[in-house]
Amino acid sequence: MGRVHLDPSRRSGQLRLLSDLVGKGKSKTKGPSREELVAHLVRCMEQAGLTIEAADVPGYRRPGHVKPGLPRSRFRPDVVARDGRRTIFGMAMTEGEASRAYVRDQLETFTRKCRMLVICIPQECADQAVDALFLNSDMVRRNKVRLLRHPDTKWQEVLKTPQPTRRPADHVSVRVIVEHH
Repeated sequence: MGRVHLDPSRRSGQLRLLSDLVGKGKSKTKGPSREELVAHLVRCMEQAGLTIEAADVPGYRRPGHVKPGLPRSRFRPDVVARDGRRTIFGMAMTEGEASRAYVRDQLETFTRKCRMLVICIPQECADQAVDALFLNSDMVRRNKVRLLRHPDTKWQEVLKTPQPTRRPADHVSVRVIVEHH
């Protein structure tokens, strides 16, 4: 039998199972969990020879908030690593997180404060995430972002999306050459 929890939002004081409340926050996707993505990111960064300073996994201290300037940011990377003196941030992103409104601000904040940002995302949704994050985006520091597709162990640069041409696709160019005899 599960533990019970008094739901204060109900006037009649109905009791609900604690497992029902916890189950509502879980995602119904079949991809890897956020914790699995962070652990994979830490393993890959260690394999690449980086020194892990902080990570949101057991055995490491929790990363602090990034300070974008004078005010303190609400954003916290999942992994903070060092390559000599340079800081490298790691960020895990599940299927649904790429389309959230705050993620672009988070990426901009992180890329301002590090040499490189590695984003770990499930292989199945990586293309959709790249489209959601970088398509029609004017992200200035895009060259600092690397994508680690779970379960791969090597990260890659985020490819630039082709810019649309000025002419529509159905426009046909015709060149007329006139010769004088």
